[in-house]
Order: sequence, then structure tokens, then C-alpha cells
Amino acid sequence: MKKIITVALTVVSMASVMFAFGNTAQKEMSLAQARSKITELVSTPESIGGVMAQLSADNQKKFVSDINAAISNMRATVEEKAAKFYAVNKAILVAPGTKSKGSILAEIFAVVPTSALAVINERFASDLFNRAADPSRTYSDDEFTKIAQKSMSTIIERCEKADDASIRQSFAILMFVRASNGTPKDLDKTLVQMIPSKEAREIALDEWIGPALGKTGAKSYEPMLGVTDAGESIDVPMTLGMIGPSIIDVMFHDLASQSGVASQIFHDAGTGLPQRIVDLERMPRTLNPEAPFYPSNTRPGYQKQEM
Repeated sequence: MKKIITVALTVVSMASVMFAFGNTAQKEMSLAQARSKITELVSTPESIGGVMAQLSADNQKKFVSDINAAISNMRATVEEKAAKFYAVNKAILVAPGTKSKGSILAEIFAVVPTSALAVINERFASDLFNRAADPSRTYSDDEFTKIAQKSMSTIIERCEKADDASIRQSFAILMFVRASNGTPKDLDKTLVQMIPSKEAREIALDEWIGPALGKTGAKSYEPMLGVTDAGESIDVPMTLGMIGPSIIDVMFHDLASQSGVASQIFHDAGTGLPQRIVDLERMPRTLNPEAPFYPSNTRPGYQKQEM
């Protein structure tokens, strides 16, 4: 088994070096050229990485806004659009060529319609930003809180320029609270205090975030979406069902690219933690947080469990 793992890691390492070398030889693409590909990319999100790798950092953010605007203008149900918003923006974030994932994440929360953020906050929390999503590192409560605060600073600043700013900021808070796996228990309160609007802070916890987390009964986004111009109501459970499970796919993508979304966001947030090749044996083997070998149950140190 150890020999197989060693060979696998060697192949992954060589592939990553070859990919990085190939990227350096790519000619930069203009924003106009990228925009001409939007219709194709919306239909095939898996192709987005090649375009992102050829755009400058500034044009990447403009492209994120443009491609999401194109999805908004599609003739489709709100659920179909939400599923497409998720697929496209996930592909953008996991693309190795995405230069500043923290800034791109902020752009996503600022431009995606609030109805779709009801879906994105849940799927990003489980698939990309969960504490267990980076199998090479287990974060303490204090580390995760600082990471969330640093990321929220960027998101809050960008969303202040968008409509429904406090709702968008609250959706981002929801994402980090869900990704925290329940600890620290006061993370929602800590992050809500960062919202600039005093009025929004006063109602965010009890009237928006509490119901969205199901703290006061059945989970509901109605209090949040009801104060926005979201338009047609969205069936979140149905949309989540349309998307289907993908956390394992994301983990293996991160393994192959050595550019995990969570690890890069966390690194950008100022933890100073080095990125290194992922050890296959440390990958979570279950999505059940009650299992003894689920990473969050062994925090702050990782206690390896035998299979």
C-alpha cells in the first residue's frame, strides 16, 4: 500500500510540474476574447480553468462578473440557474490559474443573485471551505476564526458596493459557520459584528442567520430573501438535489492540482501555513462528523486512525 501511495504521489507531483510549466508558456487572453467564450463555458464549466489561466488578475474579476451576468440572463427556472451558478463559480475557484481566490470569492458573493447564494453558501461550505476539505491540515478553532474574519473583510468590502449588501455578507457568514462544523459555537456572532450596518447587525443573527441554520425550527431562507429583490422564490432542497454530491471530486481535484481552494484561501488569509503535497492517507474517509476518524473530532492535532 505504501509503495502504491508513493508512486501515486510521484505521478501527481510530475503532472503538477508539467502543468505549471505549460502555464508559463500560455499567451495572455484579452477580456474581449474571454467574453466571446462565455456561452460555451456556461455549458461546459470544466473548460473554465483554461480561460482563467490566461487572464490577468484584474480581468479575472471582470470575467467573473460577466459570466454570472450571462447566467442571470438565461431563460431557465431559478433552480436551473442556481445549479449553473454553483457549477460555474466552483469551476472558477478550483481552477489552478485563478490568481487571487479570496478576491474572486468576494466577487462571487457580490454578483451572484441572492436566491442562488442560498444554494452556494451551503455547497461551498461543504465542498470547498469545510475544515475537512484540506486533508493536509486540521485547523484549530482560533485559526479557523481568524481565517474567516480575514476572508470576511474582503467579502464585506466588495459587497458594500453591491445591492443587498448586508444580505450578501450574511450569506458569506452562513458559509463559514457551516464550514466550521459547529465550533466555535459563537462564530456567527463574531462574524456578524463585522457587518458595517448597525441595523443589519441587530437583525442578522436572530432574523436571518438563525432561521437559515434551522436554529429556531425548520431551515428557512425566506426572512433573508424576503427583504431583497430576489424575485421568484427558489426551492433550495430541489436545487441541492439537482447538483448532487461532489465533495470527494473536489478533494481529488485538489490532490491532482496541489492548489486546494481551502488551503489557498486559508494561506491568503495570513495563516502563514506552508502548502505541501497531500498525503492520501489523511483524506477523510467519511462525511459523517460523528465518526471517530472525521478530522474535526481530533482537533487540534490529527490522530491517524487505522482502517
